[in-house]
Amino acid sequence: MYATIRPALCKLQVEPHDKPGWVWERKYDGVRMLVIVGRDGRVRLQSRSGKDKTAMFPELVDGLGVVAPIDSVLDGEVVGSRGLSFQDFAQRRANRTKGIEEIAKELPAFFVAFDAIRLGGRDLDRAALLTRRALLVKAVYGENVVWPTENPTGIDMFQCAKDNDWEGIVGKRLAEGYMFGKRAWLKVKVWQEGVFRVTGWAAGKGKREGMAGAFTVEDFAKDLKAEVGTGFDAAELETLTRLVKTCEQPVYFRIKYMEVTNAGSLRFPVYLGLAARPLGPNEQATCKLVPHVYCEFDACPNHMSYGVPPEDTKPAAGTPNE
Repeated sequence: MYATIRPALCKLQVEPHDKPGWVWERKYDGVRMLVIVGRDGRVRLQSRSGKDKTAMFPELVDGLGVVAPIDSVLDGEVVGSRGLSFQDFAQRRANRTKGIEEIAKELPAFFVAFDAIRLGGRDLDRAALLTRRALLVKAVYGENVVWPTENPTGIDMFQCAKDNDWEGIVGKRLAEGYMFGKRAWLKVKVWQEGVFRVTGWAAGKGKREGMAGAFTVEDFAKDLKAEVGTGFDAAELETLTRLVKTCEQPVYFRIKYMEVTNAGSLRFPVYLGLAARPLGPNEQATCKLVPHVYCEFDACPNHMSYGVPPEDTKPAAGTPNE
């Protein structure tokens, strides 16, 4: 069998582009995986970090052992069957093997094959992606194999990602070889945004000692809740901590996040700035958004412009801003 392989990686890109010579794929929200088929036909699954995940996905080992050529290394993503969703696949992502046969039957996994590093004893890492992909499609197919959704135009593909609630898209150069361990691919994420009320905080540690380490934010109407600890620098965090602790009116944050989990929490929430209280369907705006550059709250009445929330959205006793 082969030694640990360092797969090609992505670097974050703010926006997609339509430059010629590129292909854009859907970013699947699963587990990055290398499928290694030895010369003896045995299949091993290796995670991005190099860990052996073979025992976690017995259905893939059995399926790929039949359809993949021996002496091959495939790169791809292991995803779930129900809409290829992170939420429906969460049980399979956990590092456990107990009862795995039953889980595999209930939530079968699929392998999104998007690259071939070696195929049938032939090294392909120096071949262009266009060549590798063409050989891969001809050589590997089966019930457990899925081909990535792709488009030559990044802007159209990104719009498709937003329209269909995908995690994002990945851009790759068609003429480029396989770049082991390099951030050669571009990843553009799709983020959602919303306004959430601050209902608590956790004391900070280390560099954040004396300030909030994270804030609890909620959207009572949608029954959403999250802990937000990123998006602000030390000076801004100190100001926000003082505001949340001393302000007599409710405080609202604008948050961006990846998606809502089945439990009603937010994946990867990031603070964007202060916001005014969201208006109800029959309300009219009577105040301006609090600016992103904050004033000294001890003397400035600007923070009072949040308004009073409806009775049914007030937090429970013991939380801030009660």
